[in-house]
Amino acid sequence: MKKIAIGFLGNIFYDTRTFNLHKSLKEKRHDVYFIGFDWLTVEFRTINKDSISVKKINKGRLSFLFYIKFFVSQLKSLIKIKADIYFAADFFSLPAVFFAAKIRQGKIFYDSREIYTELPFHENKPSAKKIIKIIEKYLIKRVNCVFTTGDLDSKYLSEIYPFISTVLLRNLPLKQSGIAPVDYFLKYNLPEDSIVILYQGIVVKGRGFETYFKALKKMPDLYLIIIGGGEHLEFYKTLANEMKISGRVIFEGKISQDKIMNYTAGAFAGLSLINNICINNYYALPNKLFEYVMSGLPIIVNDLPQMKKVIEEYKVGEVLNELNEDEIISTIKKWRENKSLYNSLKENCLMASQTLNWETEFQNVYHLFS
Repeated sequence: MKKIAIGFLGNIFYDTRTFNLHKSLKEKRHDVYFIGFDWLTVEFRTINKDSISVKKINKGRLSFLFYIKFFVSQLKSLIKIKADIYFAADFFSLPAVFFAAKIRQGKIFYDSREIYTELPFHENKPSAKKIIKIIEKYLIKRVNCVFTTGDLDSKYLSEIYPFISTVLLRNLPLKQSGIAPVDYFLKYNLPEDSIVILYQGIVVKGRGFETYFKALKKMPDLYLIIIGGGEHLEFYKTLANEMKISGRVIFEGKISQDKIMNYTAGAFAGLSLINNICINNYYALPNKLFEYVMSGLPIIVNDLPQMKKVIEEYKVGEVLNELNEDEIISTIKKWRENKSLYNSLKENCLMASQTLNWETEFQNVYHLFS
């Protein structure tokens, strides 16, 4: 069986995609090593456990120095491993993975889980965007396999890099059984007539938080659970306080992969509203969407093509015409009043989960690793 080394700027225990990949490869009896770096989790300490290493790294004020430090540390770790396949789980790991694979004469796999040249935080940083384009264009033609998370991502990459071929590997969750929904009403002593809506994922600007907060402002019996962390976590805590809704916005924090579905299933509806401010956001097909499906949680999304396709094909939620709080409130009220409709959406989620799961998806691409 092949030996595989995975490099990632992130923490496997809070990242569904790398967690599932590592787990599936181990179950296939591959020798798998994971080298990750955590710079977001508060009070995190380096973990070295079996074949998993997640190192604490501090970002500081200068991004350039941070990435240099990350590159050097990751490269040193990767070249210690004589692997058959070196897997870059994001763009930021690609340079170190590339050089390690060249030194060790292994294959190079690149997971383009985002359109990295079109991320929203590059909109005001043209120099950073240009550097990423140069690096990615140089390296991507030299890798053995490029993975994407959606059909439109594959199409876009093939247009700007016509010399590559891509493989689809969507952000689907592992099959789940015996999900025990968290009782948010009991845990936080919520009023019996309140409604709990859920956002899970990275907490950054452009993910609909302002709209969610406005909905809470207009609908007093609405509560929002936020699962996850990110660079703008403190910003939104402050904003919730300024809008005088902090008592109804519950920041649950990061939840480990073995427990997250229980937290997901405890809500009334799952939110995935993404501001259409860049190409990367326009093509969004986040893992939270499929985690909501797996948990039997009806979903509210805005009108972006890849999310809309899932909602309409499997009939698991509502696509808003406009990204505004009034449409969120209208959808929630409709589901609250029409129990038959709401229950059918939940049933559709559970039926869709039989197809939309990691095991089925991974089996389609496993031959590339074997």
